Amino acid sequence: MNLILYLYASGLIIILPLVFGGSNGNTFYAKTGTCEHIVTGEQRCALQPSDCEPSHVDGEKNVSGEKWHSAYRMDQRGFTPCTCEATRISACFIGEAGLDSSGTDLNFRCAPHPESCNLSKGETFGLVDSIPMENDAQCGCSVLGVLEEWHGEKKSNEAIIEPPPPAQSATLYGACYKDSSDHFCAFSPSDCEGAEEGYSWLDPTSTTELLGYDCTCADTHVGGCVGGFMGFTCAVTTEDCDWDSYYPPLELKKSHGYSCRLCKPIAHQIIKEDMIDTLPFVDNTDSSNMIAGTVGGAFGMIFGIAMTLIAVLVCKKCQGKTMKSGEERVFEST
Repeated sequence: MNLILYLYASGLIIILPLVFGGSNGNTFYAKTGTCEHIVTGEQRCALQPSDCEPSHVDGEKNVSGEKWHSAYRMDQRGFTPCTCEATRISACFIGEAGLDSSGTDLNFRCAPHPESCNLSKGETFGLVDSIPMENDAQCGCSVLGVLEEWHGEKKSNEAIIEPPPPAQSATLYGACYKDSSDHFCAFSPSDCEGAEEGYSWLDPTSTTELLGYDCTCADTHVGGCVGGFMGFTCAVTTEDCDWDSYYPPLELKKSHGYSCRLCKPIAHQIIKEDMIDTLPFVDNTDSSNMIAGTVGGAFGMIFGIAMTLIAVLVCKKCQGKTMKSGEERVFEST
């Protein structure tokens, strides 16, 4: 009992639940996963499982197949998770076979998934592999240009993100749109789902035309995983959530007070404020809103109580051994 009172007084019972399920309402930034070659073990940064080579093709094992690891799994394995700045993506090809009007050069824009392309107007989706680009540029999650290097190294201090060279162009994303005053930059059409209905998906081209500005990765909202051991982590897709619950951007902010962006802004970049940014902050200390709705908070509380009970039992066992040892010494002395 004295140990329990001590833990409450020192704040340890309160700290444990907050570590596993707490919130501070700040803006967070997504980490991305990797595709690991099933034969060589080589890894490369990827946004989602669909970016990996399939393990089987037409029922036959694919020797070039890859296994997906989420950012959370990478962290648990002791590896530094990838970031948007180091992640290669595909592209939307404009015109027949991606050729420009002269029929000679590829005409494309970087894109993370087919929904970013205007497929109804003949655009196609795929990797940019058939044309060499200057300075070894690639289509990346953040820019068309030189991507940050990632070698699957063990965890270390994160490098400071430097502004990209002027020659690089930003990768553009779509948006969830209801009206001229109610919209937000988003990663995919599934992000338009959530507590509010009536949002329509806009591909990047339509976003620029309708909103009058581009959605870069620093403007783009993503969802999050709430619950489990981590308590909370940003999530690019639902596949990033292993045993916790996925919340799309709008629901994540409304229900839990978290806001996630796909990447950090570069120096002097002005982030466009949207309706998610203007939503009132949900006070996560309000038990009526959060304890019932946040699995992570409940799990953290149970974990804290369990650890306390274990400590009490261990302490009592130690005290019993001490008392028994003392009684034996007294008996021997008499």
